[in-house]
Parts: sequence; structure tokens; C-alpha cells
Amino acid sequence: MMKKKQTYLLLLITSLILVLGSCRKENPNGSGQLQIMGAKAGILPLKPEEENPGIPVDSHFSVEFTTALDAGSAAGEIYLENPAGDHIAAGVDLTEGNTLVLIAPENALEFLTVYELVIG
Repeated sequence: MMKKKQTYLLLLITSLILVLGSCRKENPNGSGQLQIMGAKAGILPLKPEEENPGIPVDSHFSVEFTTALDAGSAAGEIYLENPAGDHIAAGVDLTEGNTLVLIAPENALEFLTVYELVIG
């Protein structure tokens, strides 16, 4: 049986705690802040503010938030970016009561390339 070749794709998570502006629904506790509970590339947990080597180029990404996002604006506010600053074509879906964002790049990412998961 062939092992799936792992590649060294680096991914940088921009922030652990964010105020997402138009992505944010009203927070029932009134704090006005939306926090990221965790992020993954496939099943691999991602560390915020650090490079995360060893991510396969065909990975899908997920980000879990403490409260629900507005489905109408989340797709434009959460995306992958290449080193040139270009957005990577990807499907962005919300699930789990709009608290889990799934990002599925349309094509495999480049080997040995730093990508940034932008949440803004």
C-alpha cells in the first residue's frame, strides 16, 4: 500500500481573537467579540501566529468560532492568500449553526509555499 506523500506547505493563521465586523452576529453575552476556538488543515490542528509545516497540498481547512457568523458576509471575509497577496479560489461553507467555517481550495496548493488564512 502506498503512503500518501506529505508535503511541506506552510500556513500562517493571522489571529486567535478577532472582532470580525460584518461577519459577526450579535453576541448574546454582549461582549461584541468573536473568538476562534480552533483551526485545522484536514485533521491537523493549526497554531495561530506560527508557521505550520507538514500540511498536505490537498488539504481542506476549518475554523471554529465561539458564536455564529453571518452567512452572507463570511465567504468574503475568510479566505486563503498566496505570498503575492492573491486570494486562492476556494469554496467557503458554514456548518454547525454557522460556527464552523469550511474552506476547500478548488485546486491543490503549491509545494513549499507559505499561505495565509485571512480572517477579517
